Amino acid sequence: MQTFSLTVREAIRRADKHIRNKSYPCLIPGCNANAVRCHGIPRSLIIEALAEQGVVYTHRPSFSSVLKTSSLTDPADVVKVGINDASVFKCFCAKHDARIFAPAEKAPLTKKGLVSLYVRALSLEYCRKRAMLDYWRRLTETSNEFDLETYINDYTNFCALLIQPISDHMRANISHS
Repeated sequence: MQTFSLTVREAIRRADKHIRNKSYPCLIPGCNANAVRCHGIPRSLIIEALAEQGVVYTHRPSFSSVLKTSSLTDPADVVKVGINDASVFKCFCAKHDARIFAPAEKAPLTKKGLVSLYVRALSLEYCRKRAMLDYWRRLTETSNEFDLETYINDYTNFCALLIQPISDHMRANISHS
């Protein structure tokens, strides 16, 4: 069972809250606007198609959810969210978000739409790494119980918890020839 002291638990909760509430600048050089919550998955083409009554299921993107687990084989923390909150990340201002990703929001997808999806995937990955770096920075500011080895072990365990259901699905559903 994963055990964390009360101080560490509180530091993790504070770091999670800090990341959720932190504002970032638009990634476009020279733009001084704040980034808005952009959809990592096209809302109009995919999220709305998957939604039932405006709701989809997703994993909770939070290290705090790991505090509730007792082993690496526990299932991921899956929650219902509204389509406005599904797959969002802070990346571009509203103007640049609309301009860059508009081609990916219309059917049928054109070559420009596919390039837009590629840029979206790269931007999402960059923003996840930026947020994780800010998370760890905040964690060290709020708790002196962490050292580099602890970061590495906890982050590795966190990643394993997210990857385990995917690995299980692949083992169960992909035949080896």
